[in-house]
Formats: sequence, C-alpha cells, structure tokens
Amino acid sequence: MSASSFADRDPIVDRIINDSSAIATLLERLATSGVVEVSRCGEGPTGLLIAALSERLGRPLLVLTSSPDGAERLRRDAGTFTDEPIGSFPMWESLFEEDSEPDTDTFRERTEAARSLVDGSLKTVVAPVQAVLQPISRDAGSDPRIVLRVGDRISPGDLARSLVDAGYRRFPQVARPGDFSVRGGIFDIYPREGVHPYRIDFFDEEIDSISTVSVSDGRSGEQVEMVVLTLEPKENWFIRGFTGKERLLFDLLPEDAVLAVWNPQEVEEKARFLVGQWSGRREKAVLDEFWARAGRNTRLQLDQFVPEQGRGAINLPVISAEAFQGSMESSIVAIGEEVARGGEVVVFFRQEAEVERFGEVLEEASIEGNCRTRIGDISSGFRWQEDGGGVLVSGSAALGRSRSLERKQKKRAEGRIVDSFLELEEGSLVVHIAHGIARFRGIRNVKRGFRRGDFLVLEFSEGVQLLVPVERIDLVQKYIGGGGRHARLDKISGTAWSKRKAKVEEGLHDLASEMLEIQALRAERPGHSFAEDSHQQKEFDASFPFEETPDQLQSMITVSSDLQAPRPMDRLICGDVGYGKTEVAMRAAFKVVQEGKQVAVLVPTTVLAQQHLVTFRDRMAEFPVRIDAISRFRSRKEQTEIIERASSGKLDILIGTHRLLSGDVHFKDLGLIVIDEEQRFGVAHKERLKHLRRLVDILTLTATPIPRTLHLSLVGAKDISSLNDPPEGRNAIHTEVCHYEEARFREIILRELNRDGQVFYLHNRVRTIHNCCEKLRRLIPEAVIAEVHGQMNEHHLEEKMVSFIEKKTNVLVTTSIIESGLDIPSANTLIVERADRFGLSQLHQLRGRVGRGSHRAYCYLLVPEDRPIAPDARHRLQAIEEYSQLGAGFQIAMRDLEIRGAGNILGKEQSGHIATVGYDLYCRLLERAVAQIRGTPWEEPPDVEVVLAGECRIPEEYLTDTRQRLRIYRSIATALQGAVLDDIAVDLIETCGPLPEETARLIALQRLRIRLGSWGVRRCWTEDGWLLVTGDRSAARRGLMGLGWELLDLPDGQLAGRPKGESNSIEDLDSVLNLFSITTSAKA
Repeated sequence: MSASSFADRDPIVDRIINDSSAIATLLERLATSGVVEVSRCGEGPTGLLIAALSERLGRPLLVLTSSPDGAERLRRDAGTFTDEPIGSFPMWESLFEEDSEPDTDTFRERTEAARSLVDGSLKTVVAPVQAVLQPISRDAGSDPRIVLRVGDRISPGDLARSLVDAGYRRFPQVARPGDFSVRGGIFDIYPREGVHPYRIDFFDEEIDSISTVSVSDGRSGEQVEMVVLTLEPKENWFIRGFTGKERLLFDLLPEDAVLAVWNPQEVEEKARFLVGQWSGRREKAVLDEFWARAGRNTRLQLDQFVPEQGRGAINLPVISAEAFQGSMESSIVAIGEEVARGGEVVVFFRQEAEVERFGEVLEEASIEGNCRTRIGDISSGFRWQEDGGGVLVSGSAALGRSRSLERKQKKRAEGRIVDSFLELEEGSLVVHIAHGIARFRGIRNVKRGFRRGDFLVLEFSEGVQLLVPVERIDLVQKYIGGGGRHARLDKISGTAWSKRKAKVEEGLHDLASEMLEIQALRAERPGHSFAEDSHQQKEFDASFPFEETPDQLQSMITVSSDLQAPRPMDRLICGDVGYGKTEVAMRAAFKVVQEGKQVAVLVPTTVLAQQHLVTFRDRMAEFPVRIDAISRFRSRKEQTEIIERASSGKLDILIGTHRLLSGDVHFKDLGLIVIDEEQRFGVAHKERLKHLRRLVDILTLTATPIPRTLHLSLVGAKDISSLNDPPEGRNAIHTEVCHYEEARFREIILRELNRDGQVFYLHNRVRTIHNCCEKLRRLIPEAVIAEVHGQMNEHHLEEKMVSFIEKKTNVLVTTSIIESGLDIPSANTLIVERADRFGLSQLHQLRGRVGRGSHRAYCYLLVPEDRPIAPDARHRLQAIEEYSQLGAGFQIAMRDLEIRGAGNILGKEQSGHIATVGYDLYCRLLERAVAQIRGTPWEEPPDVEVVLAGECRIPEEYLTDTRQRLRIYRSIATALQGAVLDDIAVDLIETCGPLPEETARLIALQRLRIRLGSWGVRRCWTEDGWLLVTGDRSAARRGLMGLGWELLDLPDGQLAGRPKGESNSIEDLDSVLNLFSITTSAKA
C-alpha cells in the first residue's frame, strides 16, 4: 500500500512507518505466508508497528492481547503514532447470573466494533482474549434489528412488549441505554447500542415524528427520519464463554483479515485459564476449536523475545531507552548526550502544559536542535535502530512518575435522576411549617368546598387529617431528625409546636451571630497575602490530565482567592469519595510553595501518608518542589533528618500523620496546613490545630459531604466549598449485601482476576486474619494473596502495600487501615466481612477504595447467615446498598444525620434543634437567621392562600409516576420567577405532550401567587363579584389600583376590589387570571 503521512506527525515516526526495511519485509511476508513471527515487540514499539500496519496493510487487522489493560495501553500507543482509528472490543465484566444487568456501554462497543470490521469502516481492532472468548451470539440466525421510520404504522403496545421481551427496562424517564418510557402517545427509547435516546411521537398507531432527546433535561433535539433498534433477547448475546458452538468475533472477519497475537504464550495461557473455568473436562476440545477458528486467517505472532534460530522471525530493530526515564534529571542528561552525538529524540506528553514546561527545562539545560516534544502517550520508550530512526521517550517515565496519571476516559455518566432523600414517600414523617410533625398518607384527588384538585393528606396526632392543596406543597417537607430520636406526631390545634419552633429560631439566631462574629474576627487578623497565579502556577494547573468538574474549578478559584486575601484562610472542602479534593489541595500547596513558604499535609493514617507522598511527587514531578513524608514507615534516623530539613527550609511540602503536630516538628516558614479528615484526629490534636488556625492558612478536606441545603444555609457564615459533580469516567459501584457462599465468591474473585484486576478482602480481626488468608488460598489457588494490618512491622507493612500497588499480588486481605484515601485504580472488587459491624459513613469510605479506574467496580457486604442482625445495622446496610449511585455521599450524609445527628458539623445543641423541627425547616430557619443578621435580602415562596374555584392538578394519566408528580408540584410551588415557570411548562410539554387544562391552570395559579405575594397579600377569595384580600392592606391597595380597579375597605383589615363598572366579572380562578392577564394556555 502507498506510503502515508500526517501533517502533525514527527518526522522520525513518519520515516519509520513509511521507510523501515523491517516493516517492508513484514508486509511482504504477510502477503504470502499463513503465519509470520515478529520479535522484540515490547510495549511502545508494538504500538508503532500496529500504527504502521493500520496505514499500510490494506486488510482488516484484529490484535489479541492477554489483558484488557494491555489492550487499552496498546490502543493508546498506536493512537499516538497514527490518525487511523484503532477500535476496541471489550469484555463483559458482569457476573453471568440470571438477574445480572449487562453493561450497556460494553454492548454498544462490542456491537459497533463487530459491525465496523465487517463493513470495512474500521481497519484495526485491539481486543483482549477475554473478550474474544465471549461469543457474539449463540447462532448466526436472522438480523435482530428493526427500523422505525416516520410514517410507519406500528402498535405502541406491541412495540413496548417487544422491548420488554428483548430485556429493555421501563422507567418514568430514560437515563441509560436499555431504558424506555411511555407517556400517552410519546415513546422515549434509549437504544442499547445508541449514544443518545430517541423520542417517537405517535398519532394513534402512526409514527408522527422522531427526534433525539437530551438525558439531562428531557427535551427534544434534532429531528431524524428513522431509528434502528436491536431487539435480541439478553441470553442470545450475554454469554460467559465459548463452548465450541457459538459465533465468535473470528467468524465475522473477512477472509483476507490478519489476526495478530501479542505475546502468544501469555494469550494462550490466559485462554486456558479462562476456558477451564466453564468447560471442565472439555477444556482441550474447546481450546482446539477456538484456535482452529482463529487459524482461518493469516496469523501474526508478536513476541517480546527473540525466538530460537531457524524460525525465520523478523526482529524489530529496537532496544530499550532505560537511560531516558527514572527522573527528570537523569532524562535531561541522557537527552543532552544523545543530541550531542547527533541523534534525534522525541518526547511524548499528554498535555500542552507539560510540553511547554519541558521545553523550558530543555532551554535551561541549553539543549537545542534534535530534541522535540509531541502530544501523545506511549507506555514505554525505545530506540529504533535503523537509518532515519531515533529515540522515542515516554514523557511520564522521563519525569520519573511512578505510574501513568492517564486513565481510560469515558463520557460522564448521566445516570438516572437520583430520588432525593428529601422527597415525600407515603407513610413517612413530614413537617408542616405551621402545624408541626405529621405522617404523609399520599395524594388524593378530592372536591373541597367549591374547589376540586390534588391534595396532600397529612395525619396528625389522634388520627386528625389535614388536606394541603398541592400548590402549597412548599409548606410540607420530609422530616429528618437527628440522633435516632423517635418523633411524635403533633396535635393540629396545639401550641407545643409553635413553642418548640420559636425556641429553635432563638438558638439559630445565636448560632448565626456566633459564626458571623468568628468570621469578622478572622477578617481583622493579618495574614500573608499570596500573589496572583504565576506562569508556573498556570502551567501546573494546565498539566492536570483530566477535565476538571465545574465544582472543582469553582473551589480552585475560591481557594486561590482566599490565599490572595490579607487574612488567614480557613476553608472546608467537602466532597464525595474520589471527587477530586486532593487536586484542589495540591494546587493550593503549589501556589504557597511558589512564594518560598512551606506546606504541611496532615493525614489520619500511615498508609494514606505514603499514598499522598506518591501522588504529590507524581503530580509535581516536572517542577522543583521538594516533598517528603514522615510516618512510622520511616526509621528514627530518617525522621530526624526529615525534621531537620523542614526546620532549615530545605523541604517544601511535608506529609505526615499526627506526628506532624509533635513538639519537635518545626518549619522555617510555614504558609499552609492541609488537613485530611480532621474529624478523625483526637481532642488534643484538634486543640493544637485550633491554635495554628490563628497563624497560617488552613485547608480542610472531608469526604463526609455536608448536605447541599445545609451548605447553602451556611453560605456567608462559614467558608465551605462542596464538590458535588462526579469526575469524568466515574461509574457507580455495584453494591450488594449478601451471605458468604464459597462457590459464588470464587466466581466473584475470578471475575476480577480474569480482567487482571485486584481485590480488597476486608477481615477486621487481626487475631484471625491469617486464617482468613489461608481459607482464601484454598478457595482460589490461582490468586496471589497477601495480608496487611495496623499491628504489622512498618517495613513489612510497606513492603506488602507496595507489592499490591505494583500488582505483584492480586488479593489483599486487610483490616480497615485501607479506609482513607488509598487510590489503586486496578483494585475494583471489595469484599467486607461482618459489614454489620461498621458505621454508615465508614462503609461509604471503604466502598470508595474501589471504582477509581475505568472498570466497573463491585462492593460485597457480607453478613452472617446463622445469627440475627441488629435493627440499626440492618438500616445502615439497606442505606449503603440503596445509595450506590454517583454522589451517594449526599444520601449517606442525610441518613447519617438522621441516625447520629449533626454534631460533627454544628455541635450537639444544633443536632437537638434539627431533631425538634426536622432538617429541612432547620436549614430554612438558619438561612433566614444568617440573612437577617447580615442585613441581606432573603427570598422564600409566596405565602399566599388562593381560595378560588378551579381545578389545579397534574393528572395521573398525563404523568403516571407519583414521585415525578410530587417533584414537579414542589418545583411549581417554590418557583419565585415567571421564567422558572416557563421552563417547567416547556419541560412538561417536551416530555409528556401538550399541557392538560388543569395543569396549565396550576402553573398560572403560581404566577398569580407570586404577583399577589409581591403586594403583601396573604389570602384571597371571591364574594358577590368582588375579589377579597387580606394581608398588607396598603401594599395590596397599590397593586390593585395599578389595575384600575375600584376598591372597598372592609372590617378586619380586608380589602375588596373589582374592575370598574363590572359587577359580576369575578367568579372563579379563571376569571381572576384573565383579569390579571395571566394565560392558562396549554401552550404556555
């Protein structure tokens, strides 16, 4: 095939791909031989070889690897050297159980790769043998796809049944591939193989229109003419492994395709390991059939080692580039020597900022000429020893990073809308602002007086029921108390509630005053004012290898602003596990170090100190920042030396446990203290920190999120930043509470080993942990198992942890010492024995140890089968299992607040106040108290009762899901501007169709309440053709006079009004809306 070139490709790469004699020989052999062997195919050069074949082979190419991670690295390497697309064919990572839900992204990627290879739109696919051993389908069969076009006739009921038969799931709203929803004549479908959902609008049985749908807001997008759906039952394509009969990816390859096997011995060994798990005595026969099918195409064997002579293997002209990696200093020396000899060097970096920074380092070292930097990422550097070749260097290795910061990037998971912990559920306790604690008995459509509509039914003490119209749902909130206190129902006519509420308001006024006083004192205290971000700071920020979340960016801006202010910073960063708090802290630390000041990073455990040391060094590798850690992992002599370096200013960042707070630890010029999980330190340590807060900037990190509404209530009184957005590529962790079954847990651990992952097995008893290890070794002899616990010798503990981090062991039996901060992306299965003995937030922290890579993560919480579980423990386990989606820390914090109170955040007294009035009302009262003391405006929904005839509701047949209806009722009732109501109307029309008359009237009613509320009106009704109002009579008079009405003052502060000369124009809600020029059009 003719040579090719890409404009932005380095000349060395271009010459190798187009002019290498070794690659030319390989292409000639592939044209004439059935099997070709190539040696010296290590990581790095193999990626370049695959790139060359993708451009020059002219035939389909399937590359087999021995692991999913190996396949991903090879794709990334090849993608660095070519613009040709390199496809992936992933493995199923779920357990193959009857109720398993296959990952829809995996389905789509497998389907797309197979079809693209067949139709020629993709030339090269890299796949792990694990994925290829999982069949495409049980048989060739007929095409399972259907095409729906505008104008086609099909029964919506038949379509719904076909989707259910094919394994699609029906929900009120679509959120993930494999979902569908039906609302009247509107059908939303998210195809399993699709990248977005579609909306099919039926007119009777005819398809009237098809459009794309936004998952985030449910609105229609681009109009399309057709949509293609795969309606094959799950059991036909979700298959554990090949048994000799099913259809494989090999069977779809064109006759002229080439099958490349990278590291054949490892691939064959992995295939044998996998097939043995499901085929038993037929292992050899199944393997023979698998490789026979693979043998239908030309075979390319890519081996790392040089085979024995006589095999005719092609040796790639490469050697390693060890001298160009390990540390930035040694890499610069090696590059300088290579360039001085006339050689060429190319260094690949992932980020423009890294390229810019490395260019500055080369300039400082006076290295010019034949050293170039490029955007890209290769696993390992190498020297290509042919004319026109040179040295290709991995930027990460050149900077001395211990591991690549790169992780497989997926689109941010949209996820199903999380049902808020604060939403009303039938039978749950609620708080009515005026009447107190009651029990919610559901929604009822009733006629009360001359008015019909939906009402919330609240049951108070002695069985007394109160009907609350849905437009006043803002008066009712779910009750969340504190400390596990059992709440009593209030008497609807009693005075106890108003007295308790008044006492809480008084206490909140004191709390707000105290917080604002502390803030004022801190504002007066002098502190170091750091300069605005330097050029190096901007380079450092830009070299972050992931996309920051909006919350991260806002927190970084706020922290930088705090540091630049002339007062000491004392900010709390709250964020769920793995949401990027450490990056916020590292940017702050870097800013402080830039001005010659020092940073102390205080962590609760020795293991976390070591983890942070690796993380900080990796992140700041290309900058001259001196970082070390002090912990029991260090000898007494080493600790003394580190302390001396800190006190003399020869250390910029010191990481450590509470050892940092010892009297012998001094800094020459301390500028910032970063505290990770302050609540885990003792009283004495907290007192020491209290003293330090007066002297230096403090940044505190916590993975126990403060609920958002409480955070908003504290805005202006406490410096808090919350990270609520999940980072790119994070997936929800599958969480399951279950009993231990040997056979099943062997499958669970093998599933992780099959994808070359690692397992945390938590056994929280040091005395019996060794026995647990031995039990697992007998159960899974294939695994390499190690044990760690806090009572081990520090050097032995460090050795075991490093071994696990480097993947020399794949199952770590451990105590809860792994609870905080460990970040091991390849560990994606966590098994916790006696999970009933752990607290809720502790279980959430432990679960956060997995799910940090690109693979789906699993958390199994084991409970004893032979003994009962305490009720509190059962509730904790139900909560952790239920709240397993992204950002579940919010629900965990709410449930923890319900069980233990808010003592950690606001103190025990405030926890008692929450128990008295409920969490949501507490937050509203606190927000009001802060605003009143600060003298700032405070808005809340209009407190206007409208007693006018007219049906206002969202009919069940229009929106069937009760939770969604309640959610929209609350959105309408709490709207403060007409624009918000416009958006609600548009969303309803987009997702459910034209507004029913009574729903349009409900929205119009809120517009009326907003208008009347701005006039100080508290209640309105009609009588003899007049509109009567109570409230602020003078303000109401000004408002009604603006309409040109005639007015009449009545006793008891009432005001009556009507249009001049129209004695019978006011009869009901519709007539009032008409007079106020408020439309009830269904198209509003």
